[in-house]
Amino acid sequence: MSVKGIAINIDGGHLNGRLSALEQELERAVALGYDGAELSGYGVNAVINGRLHRERVARVKEITRRYPLRYAVHGPCDLNLQLDTADRVAEKALAAYLEFSAEVEATIYVYHSGLVALHDAYWGLAPLPDAQTMAERRKREMAALQRLAERAAELGVVIAMENRDPHLWEVATLTRAGLGIEALPTYHPGLLVEEVAAQIDAVGHPALGMTLDTGHTYIAARTCGFDFLDAVRRAAPYVRHIHLHDNFGKLDGYTSDQGERLPLGQGDLHMPPGWGEIPLRQALQLLTDYEGLITLEIRPRYADHLDEALAATRALLA
Repeated sequence: MSVKGIAINIDGGHLNGRLSALEQELERAVALGYDGAELSGYGVNAVINGRLHRERVARVKEITRRYPLRYAVHGPCDLNLQLDTADRVAEKALAAYLEFSAEVEATIYVYHSGLVALHDAYWGLAPLPDAQTMAERRKREMAALQRLAERAAELGVVIAMENRDPHLWEVATLTRAGLGIEALPTYHPGLLVEEVAAQIDAVGHPALGMTLDTGHTYIAARTCGFDFLDAVRRAAPYVRHIHLHDNFGKLDGYTSDQGERLPLGQGDLHMPPGWGEIPLRQALQLLTDYEGLITLEIRPRYADHLDEALAATRALLA
């Protein structure tokens, strides 16, 4: 493993469009000894309706270049190329985020795999899609990723597709359709690193790789009944970026409030390493060929523990 540094995520919800908050977070990252930062592209309002907001980008660029940090960029979690509209606004937005990444000298852009087919059924807009519909959507995403990977390569950026995590609302949607939790990987295959790897293989472009999210993988493993470390081992050849954080492998509950979930250990808590139960040391030991940043993707509620999180990560790597 050749780690190029330890980065901290700059949370999009915390920024909420405030560049003063971005400055504060980058100053703190440098002061604590972090080597990099993962910027929220949507947190700084870099893209609006599929177009790059060049004035905003210029202001962000002026800020980021002040700090001796390596950068990555995270796009919106709900940006989904499989569900793109006729005007291809999702593809245009992702292309714009690649431009933003290049402007701030970020070499990684994080995109969540589009392999989830439960949203319309959850909202009561349509029944669960059939196999043919899901296959057509998958092809649509592959075609878009092929075009986007070409552009990413021109810009010196890698699209790192992130594996997804399961949620209680998805289980409820399946239950209403008369299906059990065992159907979850069928309708949300992005939970499985081998499915994300298959997407990458299908595109076959060096500017497309995987973001391995340890928290997502652990919850998916506990929910779907597969081995967490085996999943990390399967992902290893594809990993170009790492999200490191901790949880207890439980589904989320009835609330989205992190403070309500924390006492019960529910959901994707994004805690500092060592606060939960994920065998992070063993996972990192399986990623022997990895080269790049390790990003601590930690919720703002743990901001008082960022120094502790950095020390814990250094200990894991040692």
